[in-house]
Amino acid sequence: MSHQLKFPFSLLPALSLCAASLLTTGCATNSAAPEPAHSAPKPPGEKNDIGPSPSRLAQGDDTIDAQADAYAKRLAQALEARNNPGSSRVIQPNEAAPAANGTGIEWVNPQHLRTASAPKPEQEAKTATPPIEAVKPAEPVAPAVEVAVKPQPAPTKPDVATQTQADREALLKQIRQRVTDSNDAAVHKAMSLAALAIVDPSFQLDENELAALPPTQRELVRQFHGLFSSLGTQVASGQPVDRNALGDRLNAIIGEQPLAIRNVKLCDRVRSFGVYEELPGTTFLAGREQPMVVYVELDHFKSVKTGAIHEVKLSQELVLYNDADGLAVWRQPEQQIVDESRNQRRDFYVVQPTRLPARLGVGKFVLKVRVRDIHGGTRDEVSVPINIVADPALVKPDVKRDAEGKAG
Repeated sequence: MSHQLKFPFSLLPALSLCAASLLTTGCATNSAAPEPAHSAPKPPGEKNDIGPSPSRLAQGDDTIDAQADAYAKRLAQALEARNNPGSSRVIQPNEAAPAANGTGIEWVNPQHLRTASAPKPEQEAKTATPPIEAVKPAEPVAPAVEVAVKPQPAPTKPDVATQTQADREALLKQIRQRVTDSNDAAVHKAMSLAALAIVDPSFQLDENELAALPPTQRELVRQFHGLFSSLGTQVASGQPVDRNALGDRLNAIIGEQPLAIRNVKLCDRVRSFGVYEELPGTTFLAGREQPMVVYVELDHFKSVKTGAIHEVKLSQELVLYNDADGLAVWRQPEQQIVDESRNQRRDFYVVQPTRLPARLGVGKFVLKVRVRDIHGGTRDEVSVPINIVADPALVKPDVKRDAEGKAG
């Protein structure tokens, strides 16, 4: 096995100092000793040369080379011993160096190569190569038997929409069974089943459930079922319900409703639909005319479309009856009201100014407001009770003050 020599850079200062000491020592050894200043004169014929002779110089060079070689070998041994502990013998600093040409070398400073000394026993124990133990042959291992496992499909979560539809169908099935088993009339059962289309627009009626109905009722239930299905579709879409479309479809099923007066008020002033100033009361002072505005709100009026115009045509009549005998004591002739609009009216009101006559006697009366729908051919009327008194104290403050102001 070859050992690779690694040069420790930490020894550079020590090696530099040792090399300088060695050169100094060599120069001192090879220098010729100076002769005394007053030496005896040499015999005639000898040269009195100053400095060493050529033979001595040659001998000095050989000594320096030998010492350098020996130093280099010891230095290499020290470095190899440091990198490979125990592999070679290292010369200790206090040990005599081997002779080189019969001369020894003394260390100038033994501390310089202290780092190159042999490792301590503790270090040898740490760096020693552990003994190689005999490796037992591995016992033969039986080959593993692979068991084929069938992969199980990952559980899937049920679709929310599918689960909701299944729950709805199960609920409708239970309701349907309870309605069928009830003791209600056949037409009531059929209408209850038809109303389930609001919950599920795809819900269908069974012909067996309509078999007990007469043809007119059977057709009526089918039409209501279509209306409920349309309403359920609009609700499920999340869009606002078209009330007008549903109202028109309902009118087509049950027919047009007759004209109806929703509200009647005796007012002092009317500004628009639902915006008016009502009179304080319906008790008035005798012998005085009583001006008023009759405000009427209507429902189920018929609108006829001619081209792009929707027309409503009505007539209104006011009749005052004596409450005691039911005789008419005052009448305002019928007046016709025609309204035209590009859009079909949903809210409709009639305003008719009038004056109760001053000749009315003291007593109780009934004012009947009659409105007739000319296009629809229907009519309706509403009665408003009226009292005529002679004592101003019986009139409400606003009416009394107004009457006194007119008298003055």
